[in-house]
Amino acid sequence: MELTAMPWTGLPDPVRRRLETAGSPADFEYLADVASQLSEVGQQWYRDRQPEEAIGPTRDAVEIRRRLTAADASHYEGGLATALSNLGVYLFVLGQHEEALELTQEAVDSYRRVAQRDSRYWESLAAALNNFGNRLAVAGRLDEALTVTDEAVTLRRELFSVDPVRYAGELAAALNNLAVRCKELGRHEDAVEYGRETAALRRVRVNTAHDQHTRDAEEAELAAALNNLGEALSALGQHAPAREASTEAAGIYRALAQAYPGHYAADLATALSNLAKREWEVQRAPEAASAAEEAVALYQALSQTNPGILKDLSTCLNNLGVYRAAAGRASEAMQASQAAVALSRHLAETNPSFRGDLGIALNNLATRLAEARRPREALPHAKEAVGYLRELHAAFPERYSPDLLDCLGNLANRLTELGREAEAEQYVAESTRIRRGRM
Repeated sequence: MELTAMPWTGLPDPVRRRLETAGSPADFEYLADVASQLSEVGQQWYRDRQPEEAIGPTRDAVEIRRRLTAADASHYEGGLATALSNLGVYLFVLGQHEEALELTQEAVDSYRRVAQRDSRYWESLAAALNNFGNRLAVAGRLDEALTVTDEAVTLRRELFSVDPVRYAGELAAALNNLAVRCKELGRHEDAVEYGRETAALRRVRVNTAHDQHTRDAEEAELAAALNNLGEALSALGQHAPAREASTEAAGIYRALAQAYPGHYAADLATALSNLAKREWEVQRAPEAASAAEEAVALYQALSQTNPGILKDLSTCLNNLGVYRAAAGRASEAMQASQAAVALSRHLAETNPSFRGDLGIALNNLATRLAEARRPREALPHAKEAVGYLRELHAAFPERYSPDLLDCLGNLANRLTELGREAEAEQYVAESTRIRRGRM
């Protein structure tokens, strides 16, 4: 039977009946063909950027594959693993992370069994492990994510040793994820090592591309690797090479954005925002402001059609206020900080998870007002910032201690400026208690 990519209403009755009564090889081959068609329908929907439509046919493909695997795992479990992996991808894209994680775990387990019987599945196992590591990281299970991603790298190194041309891209992708996992766990030296290896592999891919389109795609991958490498180097305190990597990444994305209008603008904005941080770290405030201004303009344009970009815009505006102030552009710094507060407040009203961003933006606005000798106007913003950061620190002390300490110090300074030393001392004492708790 032929299945087409249309809104899925479930298995046709004849297929359902045969699935329930299947007992012969002919039944199984028929059902395997149906499952293959269902998987292709799901993939077609996903390629058309409609993952919600891909869910139904892919779930039914999984159901059929489970039945086939129960009857003859040696013939059909590979198909089940692939269907499970695909369904995990679609659900993850739609934000259904918990089920996606479970399905990806099951896909990995199936691929392990199949790969022991058929070496052709080692590549699929490596891909599933890579996905599984990403899912675990999103779930906050960082140690497990690192272990799984390291296994994916090991497998892809083995494949790369057999066929370097074919598997260089896959190895680079796994190494990039491993660098990110290491950075998340504070293993910055390892993150830099894997980040450099990733960038080196990507450069080879760029230099050996056979046509311009392929070269451009590889350039984009190189830029992404350089972005991550810049962050890893920065975390290690190697600010000059971090700036060099981020500068190259921004340059690549700028060229791609010019060559492909309508594409790469978001990547360029992110790269410029990162470059601004790297410029700031080497005490080049004017250059940091310039890069952040360009990023803000891009984010503002993108936000007209993609509201999901507003968080990035808010963060970049907040940083821009800091950079402009350090560059001696006080009035423009105030404008950026006020815009950051307004936007982050809007985001926090619809999603409480943005309260941390709002608190940091308020704290920076209070600083800008104090610099303008307006301490009375600064004080309420500083107090509000402390309130938000206290809430977050109570839930996540390690993550939010630095931000809360910054806000408490700012509030104490504002009170001191207004001659309210006794009140200021309360916040100084609170800061001392937090620091002692971290020792």
